[in-house]
Amino acid sequence: MLLLSVIVPVYNVEKYISSCLLSILENDLDPAEYEIIVVDDGSPDKSMEIVNSLTGKYSNIKIHTQKNSGISGARNSGIRLAKGKYILFVDSDDWLKENSLKNLIQLSEKYNLEILEFGIENIKNDLSVVGEFSNSTGYSILNGIDYYRQVRYVNSVFNKIYKNEFIKKAELFFIEKIYVEDFEFNTRAFLQARLVIAIPDLIYKYRQSPNSITRTKDTNRQLKMIEDHILVLKETYKLVLVQNEKSKLEFLNERISFLVVSIFFLMLKNNFSYNEMKTMKKRLQVDGLYLISTPVHQKNKDLFRRTILLKNFSLLAILNKVPKNLLP
Repeated sequence: MLLLSVIVPVYNVEKYISSCLLSILENDLDPAEYEIIVVDDGSPDKSMEIVNSLTGKYSNIKIHTQKNSGISGARNSGIRLAKGKYILFVDSDDWLKENSLKNLIQLSEKYNLEILEFGIENIKNDLSVVGEFSNSTGYSILNGIDYYRQVRYVNSVFNKIYKNEFIKKAELFFIEKIYVEDFEFNTRAFLQARLVIAIPDLIYKYRQSPNSITRTKDTNRQLKMIEDHILVLKETYKLVLVQNEKSKLEFLNERISFLVVSIFFLMLKNNFSYNEMKTMKKRLQVDGLYLISTPVHQKNKDLFRRTILLKNFSLLAILNKVPKNLLP
């Protein structure tokens, strides 16, 4: 078995795909030990011409072509095709730190890990670093619930290595064509994981796009983001209904509370009217999903939960008039 499968979805990234792939190909893992599964998600630009130009030199690039189904659909195809013992997701406009893969695999093997988390650098197009995130367990192994309580994972999947056997056994596939797919995937992953560690090394280089969904002014995309939160909220609540372990229920209830708070936080940030927010509250209440009794880990969102959503919902009418750059 190969040690690693790196899954790279490709769509409209001709500016970045070469640097992305070369950061993997020119890393420190023996080419015979890993594969790169490039999923051509119906890319209309010259991205695949660039990928094809590399296949003659690098025989461990495998190409899968499909009709466009979004990043989640591309990742799902990669999971099904993956032959490596471990799986790493890399978005095609990002890249990896040099000489980083061998250590990740050695640690995963040494501790028989199901999930290994590592650090992220947020980088602008001019290559300046604008932020970073990292965790560390000091090589102590935790189960997924204890890891979340003691360390707190970042919601993304691209700063983690997952054991292939664990993904397949836990049936961890992404919900397709939604914006918060990583949140939903990792909720199920950490709910079931038994062997998790984090290292502080800043290995993943995340290209911060000015057109990302968190910065968009497109009303349709904002609406879809909110509806996708509700979809994931419903899926997470289904997990509560079949769970009877106290620690797992606490974990899921926090994730649910976080989603509900995030919905109203997004609506406020994106200038939805107070009446629209009242309608959303009623909608969630009717569905039994206005579940915000559990504190959430982000301080600003927990303050919003406690002071506004639980006690003074009508204050949203006032906050809605406050300039959004003054909101936490």
